[in-house]
Amino acid sequence: MNSRIIAMLFIWVFVMSSSLFADRTLSRSETVQLISHLTSTLRWAWIPQGTIEATHESFNMAEKRTIKSTESIKYDGNKFNWEVDVVSEAVDGQPNSLARPDSYLNERNVYVWDGQRYNMYFKQSKSAISTDNITDTPPTVTGCLTAGIVPWGYGFYAYEKLIDNEIDAAEIENNGQPAIRLTIKNSTGIKLSMILDKAKDYAVVQNVISSSANKSCISQEYSNYVLKGGRWIPATILIERYADCQNSGQLISYDYWVFDSINIEKPRDAAFVVSYEQDTLIEYRSGSDISLLCQYSPMINAQELVEKKLAAMSKSDGRYNKNCATSALKYVMESLEVNITDNNLAVLVDTSKAGTSLLDMQVFVREMGLQSLAARINVRALNKLTNYKPIVYLPWEKHYVVFSHIENDNVWVIDMAGNRLCYDIPLEKFVSAGIDTNTVVLFVSDKSMSIQENYTDISDNDLVEIVGASGTDFGKYSCTEVLQVYDVEFCQETPSPLIPCIGRYTVWYGRNGCKEDVNGGECTGTGLIGSLSALCGEDPYYPGNCALITEWRQHKIRACW
Repeated sequence: MNSRIIAMLFIWVFVMSSSLFADRTLSRSETVQLISHLTSTLRWAWIPQGTIEATHESFNMAEKRTIKSTESIKYDGNKFNWEVDVVSEAVDGQPNSLARPDSYLNERNVYVWDGQRYNMYFKQSKSAISTDNITDTPPTVTGCLTAGIVPWGYGFYAYEKLIDNEIDAAEIENNGQPAIRLTIKNSTGIKLSMILDKAKDYAVVQNVISSSANKSCISQEYSNYVLKGGRWIPATILIERYADCQNSGQLISYDYWVFDSINIEKPRDAAFVVSYEQDTLIEYRSGSDISLLCQYSPMINAQELVEKKLAAMSKSDGRYNKNCATSALKYVMESLEVNITDNNLAVLVDTSKAGTSLLDMQVFVREMGLQSLAARINVRALNKLTNYKPIVYLPWEKHYVVFSHIENDNVWVIDMAGNRLCYDIPLEKFVSAGIDTNTVVLFVSDKSMSIQENYTDISDNDLVEIVGASGTDFGKYSCTEVLQVYDVEFCQETPSPLIPCIGRYTVWYGRNGCKEDVNGGECTGTGLIGSLSALCGEDPYYPGNCALITEWRQHKIRACW
């Protein structure tokens, strides 16, 4: 790469012989005034708000991988929507799979911080994690929003910090244009050597960060500046990291950015709502232990289900027994704005019995002053009865769920009993079980019911035989085989002041597999996100410190729910 050779020549000449370019040395008062001007406008990111679209090429020696991608970041000063689409990938050698987690499954990723939850959506695998645990998985946005930025006013670059360092400044010419050479050296031996363009409000044109402790350095070049909202923003950025500044063969990594468009208009709130594809499996996490799953459908308010479940879990003290019957009834009755408590519902759970019968449920509903109808009906007809939330009995699981809708030959249900809150069941499963035309349902209403579809009443003698929460005839399994436990693997520290850490910061989620269990029932396995990881590197705001410098990537595992 010719630009890399040119950059290496620049680094050697600029760092070793920068005084040759000096024209007039600035006085202490002039230097302090310059630092005051540079830090007077805080610059955490290239834009305070708006949208940047860019192309990006990156190389990492540890993974021996070159990636070309396109990026888009929408930012309002706090919330962000960051999309990364990999265009191509070239690999030299065979790094292990954990160093390059599931490359194909990370080709189209979206990261959205909405101010409350961090949503990481992996389009290629139709999987996502939405978490409120921003300690273990911080909602870090880097990419084109902060690529190579000198964050004047923040951290190391705050006015109070800078003036305590050894600072030299001089007026010079750079490519025939008036410029400032600014050198900052702190007590740890880290040295910043910059060229500032006077005509562009002292925009940084070149920056070399080096260390007296060893030969490592970071070279940053900025070009093709454009003026947006009073700020000069480079449209082209090249960042190169070397173990030895004088040896181009010691390249550790590089990033090459081209900003294709820059818009400083504040995005609307709708920009920070994730647009999931149908059937995306979303895992909602709270803290380090709670995991709730929902298969995405625009017809179901998954966030509302999660909030209901979390609220119920926070109030649960283990005093009242629950099962799928009580969970389904509670959801339906609360949707009718009926005040119902776990204490009320506990009468339906008799531990001396195998489970809760549909007759028990019907009697309970009527005792609560509501209307109920237990019937056999064509499951397809339920899609037309939009005024009701029928409770559906699944005989292959002996399990109660709440019907939501039918879409693309799939029956969508809401299941508040476990941690899988909403999902679809192929209509074919009802057909193969011989119940598609005579599905058992319980209608509940606070008004007189008028079912316009054909149905058959179920006698009390039959209702007492329809029992939920009693296991299944299909094997005896439970989701109890521990595959991995929740854990966090931190960045690997190094002795280099400029490359304080390497490797990946990884969060491992607790996952189980199916295991034979005489007291179990049906156990379902699928591909879940086993871990998330991000590359470690130097903190741009505090040179010499460690930070996460890339987006999160997923690694899959087959597990059960």
